Amino acid sequence: MTTFSKAVPTPFFQKGASLNDGTDGFRFNIGNRSGLYRVRKATSRFGLTKGETTRGVHFGKRSIYLERKKTERPFWNLSAL
Repeated sequence: MTTFSKAVPTPFFQKGASLNDGTDGFRFNIGNRSGLYRVRKATSRFGLTKGETTRGVHFGKRSIYLERKKTERPFWNLSAL
């Protein structure tokens, strides 16, 4: 008798560990991309940024960073999931 096991689908959004740099926020995975969400205590930023490993979207004291597809240096295991 043949048995079939169902594959468990990977969730589209996975929340990871908290940040350890003195800011509030968390790391995450969306699909196959890693990123982080940050809430600052003092500095406000607005607009878009492009770094070596991430693209940032800033609105006030809140920022979202998403890993770029082709990075200039390794992104390592940012999401820690």
